[in-house]
Amino acid sequence: MSQPKQKSRKKMILGIVGLAVLLGVGYFAYGPIKIALAMLEKTEFREFSGDSTDSLLAIHNALILYQDSEDQLPDASGWMDAAILRLKTADMKDKEVLKKLQRPGAAEDEYGFAFNDSLSGLHTEDLDDQGVPLVFESTEMGWSASGAPVKIGVPGGQAITAGGEVIQLPGTK
Repeated sequence: MSQPKQKSRKKMILGIVGLAVLLGVGYFAYGPIKIALAMLEKTEFREFSGDSTDSLLAIHNALILYQDSEDQLPDASGWMDAAILRLKTADMKDKEVLKKLQRPGAAEDEYGFAFNDSLSGLHTEDLDDQGVPLVFESTEMGWSASGAPVKIGVPGGQAITAGGEVIQLPGTK
């Protein structure tokens, strides 16, 4: 009579161990399964519909993030390459991200913002004047345009200062 008891005890122990294994596997598999299901969900992409002020504020934030990472502002010749990496979001397609770098009214392959080349590679905290234009509406329409605001800035156009304030450029060159 002791043998049937031993068999039922073994079955019970095997059942408990099996349940523990299933619970353990379920516990550790829950995270990856949840992530996989989230990836299968359809993402709703939003469009960028901001004005020049919105673009300048977004660009300033991206350049400050770059500066925080690299301990300096980007080189003027590649400032848009540096900024675009920090403008991307998961809920916005690349074409919409590019709109943040385009002045309203610019053609599809034009941009219309320029970087003040006198700030290339500097750190904004080292500037005596936080009111100096960092990025501004420009007559130069190419990718990563740069130069002096007094030379290529749109007269009366907008700019964002190193300190993050949106200002208006002088009305005449």
